[in-house]
Amino acid sequence: KLYIFGGENFHKYTKKYSLIFKMLRKLNFKHHCIQWLQVKSRIAAHLVVWLGTKANVEKAQEIFWENLHGVIADKYKLQSVSAVNKLADAYRFAASAGACRIVKMEDNLIVRIQLENLSQGIDDQRSMCGYFYEYTADKLEEILPIINRKFQTLSYYGVDRATLQGFIEDNRPVGIDRIVPIGKTLDFSLVWDGYDLVNMLSRTVSFIA
Repeated sequence: KLYIFGGENFHKYTKKYSLIFKMLRKLNFKHHCIQWLQVKSRIAAHLVVWLGTKANVEKAQEIFWENLHGVIADKYKLQSVSAVNKLADAYRFAASAGACRIVKMEDNLIVRIQLENLSQGIDDQRSMCGYFYEYTADKLEEILPIINRKFQTLSYYGVDRATLQGFIEDNRPVGIDRIVPIGKTLDFSLVWDGYDLVNMLSRTVSFIA
């Protein structure tokens, strides 16, 4: 799963976004947190792309990761084996990729790998339990070289619909079957992976007189 955050607008919604995290703390977030963090499948977020100027992106990152860490610390227990595996995955990737930086965090609940460039195959470099790749882009088109059929969902915040729709119409990426706001990635619909499930599972009897 690919997350797109518009850094130019993100910091303007600080109060609104903080309210979202406060609301999650009050809800039974544990089940969803485990689903989101503990799996390597397409329902879990793996790559976060930030759009905007350096100053705005850095502010947006501070807001997002600080609040996400608060929710995870409150609702999620990281197992020792998961912490070790996550750290090993980070070091292994850093040693092989080179052009990246492991962001220093207050603990190991969240591991962030900041990428200097997007290279094909990044979707195969997955870990779990709060392990994220980050990339700062000037424009959406920078993600095109890595998009393949494995990219099912693009989730966004702070990016307007017209920009996303124009990106799809102009570039027609081979992947990305659904585009949803952050918080809606686990929602199911009858159009899945780009296919209409009702039609795919229906039998039509034709009659020619």
